Amino acid sequence: MKLKNTILGILIVLALLVTVSSSMALTIDAIPAQTANANEEFTYQVTTDYPTSNVTFDVLTSLGSISSTGLYNWTPTTADEGAKSVTIYAENKTNSSDNDTVTFTITVSVDDASFSAQDPVLGSTTQDRGETTSLSWTVTNPGDEPITNVAVSTANVESKYVLNVSQDKTTIAAGESMIVTIDAYVPWDKNSASEDIGDITISGTGATTITKKIYMEAESMIDVTAKFEGRTGNDEKADSDETITLDPFDDITLIIEVENTYSDRDDFTEDIDMDVDIFVDSNDIDDLNNEDDYFNSLNAGDKDDVTFSFTLDPNDIDFKDEPFDVDIKVEAIDSEGALHTKEFTVEIELDRSTRDVRFSNVAVSKTVLSCDEKSISVDATIFNVGTRDLDDAMFRVTVDGQDGRALLKDLKIDENEEEDYRLTFDFNNKLKEGTTILNVFAHPENDLEEWTESKVFELTVLPCSGTGTTTNTNTGTTTPNTGSTTVITTTPKDDVTVSGQPVSTATGTSMFSGTGTGYLIGIGIVVIILIVLVVVLLVVVLKK
Repeated sequence: MKLKNTILGILIVLALLVTVSSSMALTIDAIPAQTANANEEFTYQVTTDYPTSNVTFDVLTSLGSISSTGLYNWTPTTADEGAKSVTIYAENKTNSSDNDTVTFTITVSVDDASFSAQDPVLGSTTQDRGETTSLSWTVTNPGDEPITNVAVSTANVESKYVLNVSQDKTTIAAGESMIVTIDAYVPWDKNSASEDIGDITISGTGATTITKKIYMEAESMIDVTAKFEGRTGNDEKADSDETITLDPFDDITLIIEVENTYSDRDDFTEDIDMDVDIFVDSNDIDDLNNEDDYFNSLNAGDKDDVTFSFTLDPNDIDFKDEPFDVDIKVEAIDSEGALHTKEFTVEIELDRSTRDVRFSNVAVSKTVLSCDEKSISVDATIFNVGTRDLDDAMFRVTVDGQDGRALLKDLKIDENEEEDYRLTFDFNNKLKEGTTILNVFAHPENDLEEWTESKVFELTVLPCSGTGTTTNTNTGTTTPNTGSTTVITTTPKDDVTVSGQPVSTATGTSMFSGTGTGYLIGIGIVVIILIVLVVVLLVVVLKK
């Protein structure tokens, strides 16, 4: 009995819930005023306070339709321009007496008919002169009304271009396009750049007349190559916008080569030659700021070049500003009067690593020595071109035919900064008449096997009987790790303060000369021999 009562109670509660649920009022959420464009689909999602699955929808006006999920859509025409009233009906599927309607306004906007077109450009960067070029030019009506009586005309066009136009229709419907064919002759004196050669006008009923500029472009008949040649052998080429890599502190020769790419022409008795102007500019490199050069009468098929020089020295440029832009522009006027141009920008990056030191200056105290010379001094300015501060750089000097070395270690040089150092190399072996080599090394850390730049100086040793004089002017060769060499001329500097302590001066291995380890060993051997002799003498005396 209790179970039956419990089940009966549950059924009564469920019946009440269904009754209450079915009697709840259905309400459509308010719809604000909307805007639609003629000839474009308009959509709006209608919502209610009921789950969509329990609701049916309808449109009580003839404007548009609505889906079973409440998505309203309508594509108005130009005839619908203005404000339109739309009424939406929603009904509870389980109780037809639960329904609601909502009315909202759609304002339809109609775009006026109009012409839309870009400026026509005839030819291209590969367009030959002395030929006719043709262009299919598109004119569009983006409006909602048709344009009739469409006409195309040109003005301000020189007769040498022999310009003609034709069109494929005279009426452009809403949203449609018209093709205008433009034919023109490319004269021999046409400049290579895209230039305005006249006007083209489009008119019609229902749209405002528009006028566009006609442009024509022809091929530039010059080839231009920029060659960056470094004294250390790091050479690069560029003939367009490119990035190249060069060595810091390098002396660079920029060779700009221009070729006249015209060849013999059957319709002319003479080749087309050119007068050429070359312009180089860089805001980063002073030596290339607004530089220019030229040459005349470059014959068809011939090449010629001009040279500019600059140094990638931090005293002139800021390494922190890399890459450095070099703008190159060449203009050539040919014998027909046409101007040919080519311009591009080359970016220069520096070939440097995290740890990298270079010599900004090196000088030896003398390069002509007497045979009994005792020492030689080397002054160097070392620049940290790397991307971090260094606290263990090293400066080293060696001399061929001499034992040992002179060096400074644990040198502290901040990024993009330079420091001055002096090393004195003591000759522990007697100098031989003739020539010998002095080597100077810059190390980014205390590692004898790793250096980022070296320089070589040739020393002349006079005969011992000679009376030659010494000189402080010297010539050396630079030898970075690339293995290439370049002659430099430097002048020795005054004494400088050394930050860092020399590990050693040149120490030889001779047993009886100098003050090094070899000298001490020689003295020790002599002492041992003397002791042995004394012992032998004592033994002989005692036996007697």
